[in-house]
Amino acid sequence: MKKLKQNKGITLIALIVTIIILLILAGVTINILIGDNGLFNTAKIAGESYEEAGAREKLEAVLVELQADKITKLEYNEKDYIDNKLKENNMQVDGDIAIVDGWQFELDRSVPQIGQSLGKETEIERITRGKAKFVYDAETQNVAKVEVTIEIDESVSSKYTVQYNMVENSDGSEHWVDYVIGNKIDITKNITIYGRIINKETGEIGYKFSSKITNIDMLPPQSVEITFDKESADINTTIQATVTQSDLESGIDIENCKYIVNNSKDEIGKDKTDWDSATSFTDATQIIDITKSVVGKYYVHVLSVDNAGNKIEKVSTMIRFKGTVSVWSGDLRPSSGNGGFWIYSSANNSNSGYYLKVSGYGNSEGRAISKNKVNVSDFDTITCYTGFMCGDDPSMVRVSFELCTNSNGTGIVKSVNFTNLPTTSQLRYLSVNMPVNGIDGSYYLCIRLTRLRKQNAWPDASVGGPNSYINAK
Repeated sequence: MKKLKQNKGITLIALIVTIIILLILAGVTINILIGDNGLFNTAKIAGESYEEAGAREKLEAVLVELQADKITKLEYNEKDYIDNKLKENNMQVDGDIAIVDGWQFELDRSVPQIGQSLGKETEIERITRGKAKFVYDAETQNVAKVEVTIEIDESVSSKYTVQYNMVENSDGSEHWVDYVIGNKIDITKNITIYGRIINKETGEIGYKFSSKITNIDMLPPQSVEITFDKESADINTTIQATVTQSDLESGIDIENCKYIVNNSKDEIGKDKTDWDSATSFTDATQIIDITKSVVGKYYVHVLSVDNAGNKIEKVSTMIRFKGTVSVWSGDLRPSSGNGGFWIYSSANNSNSGYYLKVSGYGNSEGRAISKNKVNVSDFDTITCYTGFMCGDDPSMVRVSFELCTNSNGTGIVKSVNFTNLPTTSQLRYLSVNMPVNGIDGSYYLCIRLTRLRKQNAWPDASVGGPNSYINAK
């Protein structure tokens, strides 16, 4: 039997499969070599980390030396001394950034030590470094405003845009503003202002710079003094207040300083809208004439503002305007006993009134009490005038004028007795003063007629009648 010839070639399908396998292996090999996590990239990252570690080590060695100099060298300071030491060791200094072999590190000058690593300097950072900076008067302290400009090198003015940001140091911030050469940036509070240089065509960010503004006045006016020529006066007369304001930093902004005179010893609040309609000052030392037609206690409130906008409110000591006024317009109501007691607003009122009487056997008492409480805070003295008073024996009766906390005549806070009571069959028009200076709050007023001891046949004792009234001053 004849033997067939054996085919030793490769089939087309086998060839295709082989090629595919080779391509897969090639892809895997290429990825291992040059992928993100490939050998070449890993080696590159390792090399850069090694370079950064070397640069960091160089900087740390100099900073350790500077830490020792801080203790031992009298000429040491956190600015020029540190800068010169770094430059002596072939390191660049840009503000608070040290550049060592192209690697950037933030400096904490107070120690001194490395704050954080800022990575490797890019080509655009290298080209634009130091080509722009903030310029302002940093020597004058406690000012109301700092005018900042940006000095830009001519070599970058055509190809690059310079921006500033007074809010945050973020590349994604919406607060970056293109700077126009010659413009002034007004700074009114202590902040850090940030700057950067950007390629106009590519948008690539280059050199970044900043400046910490620390010379703005942040203190309110130091002195607000309010003195008076007298502490009290009659209504419709004048008390003079002398107000002196001073600020040792930016000075007093007199046009925005204002005053209000009211009945409250509590602060209004320096940012309240009440000041919008207040009276303005015209001088840092000014005399104010205060005249009031209403009896009461008053206080001068001064809002003092400096040129930096700092505010302080000062409240004066109390002044008082005095006068004689009726403390109520209603009547007294009887609490016990016979009859009642009517109160009038003036001594000229001739209406017939009622009489508060005690009579009969044994001890007895009659009270006439105001319907409403009376605020005595604004008065020095309350005077009770009786239309008449009569009785048989002064030793048998007591008539008192009182402040009470309760509407039934109890809770007596202050009491004064009428004197020179009439003897038998005599009428007297009497009055009594009750000092209330230093007593604050509202109280009921009470006329109290008290029989002191038993008498079997004792005629009536009365108080009140027409033309009785109560005034205060």
